[in-house]
Amino acid sequence: MTHYNADFVSHLLPDLVAACDAAAVHNVRAGHGGPFGASLSVYHRDTGALVPVVGPVCNAVLETGLAGAHAEDQVLQPACLRALRDALQMIGRDHAIVVLASSGESCPACYSKIEIVARALIADGVIEPGAFVLAYGASYDDTRTVAGFNDEPYHADMAGPLENRMIPCVRGDEELPVPARVVMPDGVAYDGADARTAQGTPLFTPEIQAIYTACRAQKKSGMDEPWNLRRAVLYTTAPMIGPLMYAESQWANIGRIVQCDGPQTAAEAPDVSNDALFAVVAARPYNKAGTAVHVVRVTPFANLAQHEWARLSDAGQVAHYNGIEA
Repeated sequence: MTHYNADFVSHLLPDLVAACDAAAVHNVRAGHGGPFGASLSVYHRDTGALVPVVGPVCNAVLETGLAGAHAEDQVLQPACLRALRDALQMIGRDHAIVVLASSGESCPACYSKIEIVARALIADGVIEPGAFVLAYGASYDDTRTVAGFNDEPYHADMAGPLENRMIPCVRGDEELPVPARVVMPDGVAYDGADARTAQGTPLFTPEIQAIYTACRAQKKSGMDEPWNLRRAVLYTTAPMIGPLMYAESQWANIGRIVQCDGPQTAAEAPDVSNDALFAVVAARPYNKAGTAVHVVRVTPFANLAQHEWARLSDAGQVAHYNGIEA
């Protein structure tokens, strides 16, 4: 990655990540969600100017009832992506670098979303390949040690062999009339349609829509943990399991993914199969060939929000949710 100067790495990225951390402290104290913040900006690589697009905003799992409503997810909502495209049009493809700053290392679900958005922007010709940077502060190990959230097993699960996955992925005999469906333990079903074109985001796949519809129904009914789908079954007509549907299933506590015949939709990202995208998201270390996102870890990092979460956790004022426990 050679598009930016030394000041970009030594000052601008640390400042952006620190601002996300500060916002997350307020988020924790307000009871809206976990100790994580994110922002989205566009950097002009020639002038060094920074155009803020959105944020810092924070984890909104408690507020929304959605297991995947992490800070990175919140800065990639449709309105945010429209604002991002406006900023990119203003700066121009040859000069723009997208910067997503996060106080913590992205879980596989968020990393999937970031990769998908970056690939969509590249495919649409609004940024150059390599012009999407993800900067973070706390590592998985930091987050586990300080705040008690443990995302590493989710990544290890995705990096391991298919037959050993936490969520069995099997072939079913069912003919599904819709692209995706979540069936709860009590038999209630929630369907998902492909809303990517209608909503102007590459992230609203049928599987995500089905999962979120089920979570919202549980929130509306007053359940304490609406994000927990209690080992529900996700049915999909996708011929290959993508990293986004799988990682969101981890967080939503999906018990099984069943691939069925029925109406098929496009892969999760343009110009790449779901299998290939899955391998990209699971690969470590970061920045291997084939990735659309350049990842930078910011050190040193104060990690104020996670320490505040730990303090409130010791006082019994907050509680953890880690989706499927590895």
